Amino acid sequence: MQQQARNNLSRLLRSLLLWTLILPAASAEETATESADLLRPGPDQKIVDIVPVEYTPPISVNINSPIANIHHHGHGHAHEHEHVDPEEEYDRSLVPRSASLSSITFPTSFDTSLSNNFTSDSCPDFFNNFLSDSTFTDCHAISTLLRDSTSFFHILSSAASTSLVLDIACSADVTSCADTMSSFASDLLDDSNCGQDYEESNPLVTDAYFNMITYEPIYRATCLQNPDTSDYCFVDAVTNTSNPTDYDVYLLPYGSTIDAAPYPTCDACLQATLDIFSQWAEVDGQSLADSYLPTAVAINQRCGSGFANVNITAGQGDESPSSASARSTLPLPLWASLSISISMGMLFGL
Repeated sequence: MQQQARNNLSRLLRSLLLWTLILPAASAEETATESADLLRPGPDQKIVDIVPVEYTPPISVNINSPIANIHHHGHGHAHEHEHVDPEEEYDRSLVPRSASLSSITFPTSFDTSLSNNFTSDSCPDFFNNFLSDSTFTDCHAISTLLRDSTSFFHILSSAASTSLVLDIACSADVTSCADTMSSFASDLLDDSNCGQDYEESNPLVTDAYFNMITYEPIYRATCLQNPDTSDYCFVDAVTNTSNPTDYDVYLLPYGSTIDAAPYPTCDACLQATLDIFSQWAEVDGQSLADSYLPTAVAINQRCGSGFANVNITAGQGDESPSSASARSTLPLPLWASLSISISMGMLFGL
């Protein structure tokens, strides 16, 4: 209940802040974005057309791609923008940005002064150490910013700046950084660090822990790109002032739910994001094990049956979806196994 209350408060504060920051800059931002003609980065980027949600077949998302793209299977639909055959994928050359990655300071988590409300003396030392550790900071984890970074909230007022932040975050090695965050989370729970504060539900400590263990699902969700707008899905969500709940979708990994109106926009980005979260909801220890299914059921009532996957077993898995996927490639095909068995039998006269 305490965690849910903190999430609700975070959502309210974020909405108020976004309204005060985005509205004054809206007209200027639109002009700057048009002149910059920004395209998302990635030499391996594949862009295909997205049809409106009412005509949308199921989406397949490769969650193991460093920067996932949304793909559709089926017939295309006419758009006013340049049409791309869904069966024909192509690479887009990068267009120089109006601003460089070095022109902004990457936001940091817990950038307001840490409180002195710690039970142990070792816990604030642990915070200071991991926040200055390059193995932690080099991952540029968005999961550490969504709830606990004032500087990140200010950046959200600019679509271009938010895109630049995601360019940096999504260029990190997700596999290596997921291991790094898991290691820091494990160290945090040690009694010699913040274990006692965690047991006593110190909000700073519990936030830090869940920020770390949600790194990969939030990485994969915030790095999704919408070919229909050439933007990150996250940027489209945060700049949609007509429906702030689009942003709230990214709070699901922390245990927040969306089980009543207002609902997020029923579009391809939402469906692809929920597809990622459905896989992580099956992992034991992830807050999505509690928050995903109630949200998916409610969104299906709004967006249509089958929009979000509800055929999962929440919290029963012991490994991440990416680990499970990697291991699934190891077993030999059935025909190869049979061939080896027959050959061995003939060799040894069995």
